[in-house]
Amino acid sequence: MSNLSAAIVLAAGFGKRMHSSTPKVLHPICGMPMLGHVLETVEELKPTQIIAVIGHGKERVSNYLNSDFKKVKTVVQKEQKGTGHAVQTALAGMKNFKGLVLITAGDTPLLTSDSLAEELEITEINTGVYVFDVEILKKAITQIKANNKQGEIYLTDVVAVINKMGESVSAVMCEDYLEALGINDRSQLAMAQQILQQTINEYWMSQGVSMRNPDSVVIDVNVTLSQDVFLDNNTHLLGNTVVAANSIIGPDTMLKDCVVGTNSHVLRTTAYEAKIGSNCEIGPYTYLRPGTVLKDGVKAGAYVEIKNSTVGQGSKVPHLSYVGDATIGIETNIGAATVFVNYDGVEKHKT
Repeated sequence: MSNLSAAIVLAAGFGKRMHSSTPKVLHPICGMPMLGHVLETVEELKPTQIIAVIGHGKERVSNYLNSDFKKVKTVVQKEQKGTGHAVQTALAGMKNFKGLVLITAGDTPLLTSDSLAEELEITEINTGVYVFDVEILKKAITQIKANNKQGEIYLTDVVAVINKMGESVSAVMCEDYLEALGINDRSQLAMAQQILQQTINEYWMSQGVSMRNPDSVVIDVNVTLSQDVFLDNNTHLLGNTVVAANSIIGPDTMLKDCVVGTNSHVLRTTAYEAKIGSNCEIGPYTYLRPGTVLKDGVKAGAYVEIKNSTVGQGSKVPHLSYVGDATIGIETNIGAATVFVNYDGVEKHKT
């Protein structure tokens, strides 16, 4: 397989049909912006450098890249004049560059590295993903014109130019057409979410996770599950949630950025940034807010809300209670309808 010298990801588009103030490439799919999915796939090919062409919403896109993909370089397409113009902008920032360059769109999050690796064997393909010899591309890209009603320079026109130059142009069929689906509106975004979610759920089931109804289970890409976890109906595991072996989650439960130990049961619970130990019984109708730490063997029962508190091993908050900014020791039983009053109108206090 030929070595890939560079990759250009086109992420400058407006995304008009999304009808959103959020840049199209930042719309999430299974807990990650679609641009992130594309970049993770491109990184698997180990190109010497990755260049993202940004434009619409460039501050937000740049902030995301600086946070999650620090090695990706950015160039700004000041005016969105088409894919060809975007590539021209990227090439202008590539000095003394030789070899193969991959070009792909930032709105095709279902592409896999297996497909892109296969495309490295050819000169160019026409599914929105391209591989060029950079010297040939530089010569050809200057010859395409904006001869259309939109007044834009389209990268697809470079095919005819390369043919006229007498160079070789080949195409390959993608084995799974779903990989090449682009996203232009909310309907296509939902379709991509559904396709990728099915892939994620099938992966975890292959690793020993059981699901009563996989179609009702939502799992983000950064979630980690252990074998013999059971996910009941309408379970949503989001962000960086981790669930240890033999725990039961659901039904009707949403955990975001949470940790659950072994042999725990979390039923009809909503939780954010909470740590649940092993052998815990949580729910139903329990709300765990950020900073909640439940040690092993804790029970948090019906209509209980806990925030920024540590509940000691074997302790119980069985029902109808609010625990905020508190430390509860081991083997403690909090009676029904107990409220921890931690705010005096000016400051919050620790109980």
